Amino acid sequence: MLEGIIGFSFGIVYCIYKNPISSIKNLYYNNSDNFGYLVLFLFLFMILSGVQNTFRVVTNKIYSPMASTLALYFFNPIYIISTLILNEDFVSNKKRNYIYFSINLVLTIIVSFCGLVYNEFIILFFYGLQHDTYKEISFRASLPYDMSYIYNINDDEENSNF
Repeated sequence: MLEGIIGFSFGIVYCIYKNPISSIKNLYYNNSDNFGYLVLFLFLFMILSGVQNTFRVVTNKIYSPMASTLALYFFNPIYIISTLILNEDFVSNKKRNYIYFSINLVLTIIVSFCGLVYNEFIILFFYGLQHDTYKEISFRASLPYDMSYIYNINDDEENSNF
């Protein structure tokens, strides 16, 4: 709702600065074929915006916002590779800059991997990084009382050796 209010406020300020209605009238009077496309695409934009907002609400109810954002992070390396192949992206001095491309690609892959670790899709079993994960906490909770006591003593002994 706040995003809509801010967008509406910016829209009013822009309309005061430059009136967009006059350019729409010029398009209608000069070329009525393009005006039909304008109305069609405006209607299509409204429908697709509603679908996108509905998708966001449903995914935030089913998944946590971090998990749904993680799904979007996996599109970043694909997007970077496709812009290199299809577009004239990563161009500097009229040459493709493959070093810049590779740095971007490696960083997006690292961010995607870190997101998997943060959301516990990947659990790292070294240096005690698995200790406070959901899987390990559930395992310790399922142990009988006397076994969990032994498990905690052994765990403390392992940590004291470092």
